[in-house]
Amino acid sequence: MLSVHSKEMLLQFRFPVQPKQLSADLVKAAKQFDALVAALPLSD
Repeated sequence: MLSVHSKEMLLQFRFPVQPKQLSADLVKAAKQFDALVAALPLSD
């Protein structure tokens, strides 16, 4: 199931976006992904 944020990102890819804005969004998404992975209880 896609979150509202994911749907907004998918919509952005359908329309022309400023490259700088797209880069900022990708960085923000990457940071959120890193935080999510860091929060997972992974065993070594």
